Amino acid sequence: MKKTKKHWLDMGLKILGASGEKKLTIDYLCKNLQVTKGSFYHHFSSRKIYIYEMLKYWSQKYTDEIIEVISELNSTTQKAHELINKILVMPQKAEIAIRIWAAQNEEVLHFQQQVDEARMTFLQKHLFNITKDRKRSQQDARVVYTCYIGCQHVLPNITQYEYIDILNHLLTIVGLPPYDEKEVTK
Repeated sequence: MKKTKKHWLDMGLKILGASGEKKLTIDYLCKNLQVTKGSFYHHFSSRKIYIYEMLKYWSQKYTDEIIEVISELNSTTQKAHELINKILVMPQKAEIAIRIWAAQNEEVLHFQQQVDEARMTFLQKHLFNITKDRKRSQQDARVVYTCYIGCQHVLPNITQYEYIDILNHLLTIVGLPPYDEKEVTK
């Protein structure tokens, strides 16, 4: 089967999450996709371009697209619950690896900071619709996002249901009804 650019980008995030950025070599990508280097160079002119494209893809797929989908929903509760659905299926290990990598690489840090800013702005905007208080919505957005990042690092082996319990506690703090575990999408 011919590999598309998306195959390459998804594989990069998978490798990144499983083995870290040092394994993001052209050879290792080709081995995992069972293709030749020519296939890589068909889509990307260099590893540096590939890394840029992969980070851009990560940002778009796991931030921009999610924000777009959730923004189209009507109720604040629907938005919060759909956000949880999206969080539960995100590649958390890749998110962790990107943060670790960002501590050592300015370009990766730039992507990570842009993603953090977009996510926090989104949360703050939607929490403001609940509280009608800018300062509180900003504080609540920081608490919610910090909890999300903290769970990735401090509780990496947490079960999905334990994570939902934490998220439900956060929902009650910001004044929303809890998420029903039956809503989990695979």
